[in-house]
This record gives sequence, C-alpha cells and structure tokens, in this order.
Amino acid sequence: MVKWIAGLVALAVAVGAAIWVGYSRGHGGLPAVFGSLERSVAIRADYQVYTTLEELVEEASVIAVGMVEGVEGTRNLARDPDNPDLPHPSLEIIGYDYRFVVEEYLKGDGPDTILVTEARKFLSHGREGIPAEPPAPEMESGGRYILFLNRAADAEGRWIGVAEPWRFALRDAEVQVESMWEAAPRAFPSVGEGEFVDQIRTLVSAL
Repeated sequence: MVKWIAGLVALAVAVGAAIWVGYSRGHGGLPAVFGSLERSVAIRADYQVYTTLEELVEEASVIAVGMVEGVEGTRNLARDPDNPDLPHPSLEIIGYDYRFVVEEYLKGDGPDTILVTEARKFLSHGREGIPAEPPAPEMESGGRYILFLNRAADAEGRWIGVAEPWRFALRDAEVQVESMWEAAPRAFPSVGEGEFVDQIRTLVSAL
C-alpha cells in the first residue's frame, strides 16, 4: 500500500552517495521525491506502508530492541543530482542521527550501538516545507523502542526505517506505534511488550 503525501520540495533526494527515489524496492522511511522547477513547487511524494506485523518482520533486515542515547548529530540528506558528493542546490532535508544502544536483536545482528537516521525537516529555497502530515514525534533520549530497520544506502553504516510504521515505543510495559501514517494506531493497536516480542519471535522463526 502506498500512501501519498504532498510537500514543498524540489528535485532528487539521496542518502549518502546514492541518488534514489525511495529506498530499495520502495522502502525506507524517507519520502521519494519527484519534479523539477527553478522555484519551489508543491509535488507528490510517497512512502511505503505495511499494514501487518508479518510484512514488517519479513522486510526488515534487523529488528532491534534498545534505548535511544541521544542525537549524534544532524545533516542534510538531500544531494545534488549531478554530483552526490555535494548538497542539493535548492533543497534541504534535515536528518537526525539517533544513537541507539541495542539490548537485543530479534532478527539479524549488528553492533551494540547503531546510528538510526530519520528525516525530520524539509526546507526548500530557504523556506520550511509543509508536508501534508507531520513526522512522528522525535525519539526520546532514554526511551526504549523496537525498531524495524534496513541499512541506509551510504557507506557510513547507518540504518533507516524499513517503511511506515518502523518504530514502536516501549512505555510502561506496553508497545505503542509511532508513525507519520495516521492509520498506524488502528493497524497496530497498543499491546503488552511481552506479547509483541513473542509475536515477532514466532514470525521470525517461521521465515
């Protein structure tokens, strides 16, 4: 299922050294960008949505349980379509790199601490873009989460969300979905942490 949103953004978006529209096979938690004009224009962007836990488990390279230590830094994710080593001349996509300490990998494996990148703000020609839907709240420092991730298309070893929704907050032994997709709370209602983890383990073992 593809959810369409509108934003004030310009031409191509890339993460790291790659120019791409969406993530591999249309995934990735970052909007795909289309259109080209000298001035800012309203365009259509899409993001992949998965409506079941089965899809999230199947498509994620890793599923990590852990805690956010804080924001490692911010950076411009938008690259010049003619030279990915340079920033885009008229567009900024401000990404946050969260430092995430992994307690356990429910699927796949990796280091004890990873960087998870999320696009947080869109700027075009010096003006803040206005997406049709706001992003999910920032991940809380000290907060515990279950993240469904794939590697970002860069050489830095960062990770990005597999699709929407890709992160689930763990609060008071309950799992609460956080997503820019407005229907996510209906598709993924709150459930006990132990029950949610058991569901993931069962699905992973069936792959």
